Amino acid sequence: MKGWIIAAIVAVVILGILLLIGWKAFTIFSGRNVNMPLEGPQEATEAEKVYNQSRVQIQKRMEDLPHEDWQITSNDGLVLKGKLYRAKEANNHVVIGFHGYHGSYYYDMGRYYDMYIKEGFDCLLISQRAHEDSQGDYITWGIYEKDDGIEWCRQVVYHYGLSVKILIHGVS
Repeated sequence: MKGWIIAAIVAVVILGILLLIGWKAFTIFSGRNVNMPLEGPQEATEAEKVYNQSRVQIQKRMEDLPHEDWQITSNDGLVLKGKLYRAKEANNHVVIGFHGYHGSYYYDMGRYYDMYIKEGFDCLLISQRAHEDSQGDYITWGIYEKDDGIEWCRQVVYHYGLSVKILIHGVS
């Protein structure tokens, strides 16, 4: 019995040493001082200023473009919102744009708007659950979002007919 106890103690000590070595290597190679606070007021870098400015510009542009407001009700009863931007020519090609975690339809997918419209796709850009004006308090990392995506596809087929060509574009 003593052999197992000694082996367990040795294993815990070795694991602790390996974790300490890993943490030290992380702080050395990442250049981070682990004693520095991670939060607090900081001046935005030039790159962050440009990023934020372009984000605001893209949002304004997407809000100003003509669009139709769409919504679905998810399987668990949430109202999820989207915006449909139509290409100039009537067609049966639709791209459904899914933004990433803490993202937005207007920024994550608005960057691709011109490309898809030029190629003749209507763009349905959706707000995922718990983002923007869609309902929900939590994301579920795909557990319910996969069903939401299927429901968005059903809505497109309902409005465009069975011959519609759907392209799914996601950003993560």
